[in-house]
Amino acid sequence: MRNALAPVLLLATCTQAADLLVAPGGGGNMYPTISAAIAAAAPNDRILIAPQVFNEDVTINKALELVSNSSTGRYTVNRTVNLAATAPDARITISGLSAIGDLTETAPMGVGAMVTMVGCRLSRVEMLMGQGRMALYRDSIFGEVVILRGDVIGCYVSGTPDSGGILITGGSMSTETNRVIGNDIGAAMTNTSFWPIMIQPCAPFICENNLLRINMTNSSSFPLFVPNAPTPSTMPCTIRNNTFRYPDHPNAYFIKIEQSAPSFTLDIRNNLFVGPVPIDPIDVVPGSSTTEAYNVLSFDLGSIDPVSGVPTSGSPAINAGDPDAQYTDLDLTRNDAGCHGGSSSRDNFDDPLPTTAVICFVNAPRRTQTALSIPISAEGTDR
Repeated sequence: MRNALAPVLLLATCTQAADLLVAPGGGGNMYPTISAAIAAAAPNDRILIAPQVFNEDVTINKALELVSNSSTGRYTVNRTVNLAATAPDARITISGLSAIGDLTETAPMGVGAMVTMVGCRLSRVEMLMGQGRMALYRDSIFGEVVILRGDVIGCYVSGTPDSGGILITGGSMSTETNRVIGNDIGAAMTNTSFWPIMIQPCAPFICENNLLRINMTNSSSFPLFVPNAPTPSTMPCTIRNNTFRYPDHPNAYFIKIEQSAPSFTLDIRNNLFVGPVPIDPIDVVPGSSTTEAYNVLSFDLGSIDPVSGVPTSGSPAINAGDPDAQYTDLDLTRNDAGCHGGSSSRDNFDDPLPTTAVICFVNAPRRTQTALSIPISAEGTDR
């Protein structure tokens, strides 16, 4: 019996992922650079990085987890971070990174690859080449996010005067839902022809509880734009409980929907438009199955806090959303129109991240039936 178990125990020992330590100067069992640790690592290893400054370009070419070895500090890369994990189903997790440069896909990611970023600070994120998916949770991006498919949840995405905000350009090979939820978008966008949010409807999408606060004075773009995809998703899409705050917006529409296929189904509900708002701030090209309901207009810029988007006392957004129970606020009152209404309220994303395990997002049905199982999924990381 002892001999029969031995090969199994040996296999378990050999396949266990390892922890590699990184600190400038190295010494002992530590690597002096992040790149040196990546070169030595096996797929699925974890790299623990001292919260110090690393003057190097970093290329991640295999499934790895990169985290700070301190619960309170970030490690800083003074150059660029490149993604080049071409193996199928590679999983890359990056937590606690602060990078002066961009994070860019430089070799096509493999089929089923997944890149997850939690609590990072970067100037720009781009992942457009391969067949991977990206998820950003509670990150600060001081430029734009441009990805084929994925999630951007609870992030600060400032944009720049010469860039967009969150752009999901579409991938016809994927039917997974793209999610843009609970973000603060566009604080640095001033004079641009780019979009604060653009989502190609090749796959189903959820765009909810985002705060768009942009000082555009010369814009030919739309704050939220859904272009006409050759083959749009036939699964329901949503634009709900977003807040659009524009002190001086010259465009006729705040939301522009160009997708006209009858099979495209979109629900636009409980959104709040603040500023010099046109009587109808939503433009939908005829043809698609689009529903508009309980969207609220306010000409008073003081009806919400200019930074957080929280409705102020007497705001027309309060209790103005859909009264159906599935849209109930976190305090179990009627839905408030805008980004602080409903179960995905921005209140979920404005507290500091925990220093150990992080639950990034929980997805649960808004309505269920007695005696039936409740499908709940959650994404998270653990240092």
